Amino acid sequence: MILLKHFFVISVILFFYVFKSPSFDWFKYDDKDCEILFPKIPVNDTIVRETSIGTVTFYRHILKSKEQEKDSTLAYELIKSEYPPTETELKNPTKEIAGSLFKGAISSSLKQVNGKLISEKEVDLGDYYGKEVKISFDNNTKLITMRCYLAKSKVYAIETISPLDKGINSSSTIFFSSFKIK
Repeated sequence: MILLKHFFVISVILFFYVFKSPSFDWFKYDDKDCEILFPKIPVNDTIVRETSIGTVTFYRHILKSKEQEKDSTLAYELIKSEYPPTETELKNPTKEIAGSLFKGAISSSLKQVNGKLISEKEVDLGDYYGKEVKISFDNNTKLITMRCYLAKSKVYAIETISPLDKGINSSSTIFFSSFKIK
């Protein structure tokens, strides 16, 4: 009987170890504006740029995967762009204003990797305007999946980079679905 109890306890422990959700091990990035899960702690930096509308601050959080045999996603990134508080158009933006901001982010990504736009669709998040794009690059071997959202005078860009044939995978799904705006 004691042997059976030990077997049962070990079986339950193994079951939870093998079948647990990956999100239990993931790092939760959480600030006053948003939250998202990364597989591990990302590297953070801040970039401040003077623009024609004033000072724009970019908060960048990036994680490059080193365990590619376990994870099909090569990199994860969150960029939060804060625009000057004087930008009244961003406080109650129209769909056209959101589209213009997204177009700039998409254009910048395309130029940065010399990529090709594969697809584009709207992916609003609650009351916030959003756009998802897929960009192929590196001789059509890699894929950027990027979602941009406009909320409370901030633009959020979340993206993954993966091999072209592994753009949809469990890690990227967890990453994108975990994003929340507060």
